[in-house]
Amino acid sequence: MNDFDDELRRILGDERLSLNARTDAVGRIVKGAQRRRTTRMVASAAGSVGLVAALAVGSVAVSGQFTAAPNPAPANTPTTLETPAPPTVEETPAPPSTLMTPDATETGEAVEPPTGETPDTPPDDETEAPPATDPGGETGTETGAETGTEGGEDPTTEDPAAGKTVIYPNEGIDGYTVGTPLTELETIPGVVITPYEPGTGYHEACYGEYRSANAHGLISVRGSWGEYPDDLRPHFEVATMHFDIPVATPEGIAAGSTESDVLAAYTDPTFTDDGYYRAVFYGENVIMRAWHFLMSGGEVAEVVMDGAAQCDRQPITDPPPGG
Repeated sequence: MNDFDDELRRILGDERLSLNARTDAVGRIVKGAQRRRTTRMVASAAGSVGLVAALAVGSVAVSGQFTAAPNPAPANTPTTLETPAPPTVEETPAPPSTLMTPDATETGEAVEPPTGETPDTPPDDETEAPPATDPGGETGTETGAETGTEGGEDPTTEDPAAGKTVIYPNEGIDGYTVGTPLTELETIPGVVITPYEPGTGYHEACYGEYRSANAHGLISVRGSWGEYPDDLRPHFEVATMHFDIPVATPEGIAAGSTESDVLAAYTDPTFTDDGYYRAVFYGENVIMRAWHFLMSGGEVAEVVMDGAAQCDRQPITDPPPGG
């Protein structure tokens, strides 16, 4: 018996068989006891709430059977908190600082984003909004290039002839044109003719002036010859046309056109000492006419249709009385 006791003492005294306690064993046990106490308190409070709610529902149901009041709406059943199983000392989770969030690809569960951050929502192919146009990027540059003309002109540059009345030489305006005889001009309604009185200083080949709603000018014979006939009346015709409305030639020249525009529209126009370009053309019955473009500051200031008036000076055409 003594030998058994000695052997038992020897075995129990072997240091290799000793169990060393963890350094934080006491703290872990205390924390575990606190968690269990808290869990029991929460479970007790939840049970009390459920009991009070059940009593309230029962009271309402009983009172409703003996009164004429309408049946009250059923009370919402309170949510009973599930009491988690108290963890053992071995199952106690590590402190929050040492927890690691599992990868969603490994667990198959979605990981909620941290509080205050909004997760990126994948775009919907059907409802995704088109990208905004970058005014200073490639889109804005290409759009600006396409809005111009094919020739690269500035789209903000206005055509001087735009919106203006085009004067065709064989048609003129108000029913007459350069070359219309005086006898025909006198029959056109709205035309006021003012002959020059003798002694006014005009050559006898210059009959006078006229004015209509949209133009005015001189009446004279065309060209010159050695001796004038005794009766010049059959030879008088509309010799010049000054327009009182914005007009343009069929070639697109109008007030505001540049000198380069005139040179590009007509072949070899002549620049006169009076400060205008003369572009000669031929109309019906091979009647020679010419466009006169009075220039000012490198631009056309006035468009005049001329028929070789035989007047020594250009009179100032006053508006007729009541005009």
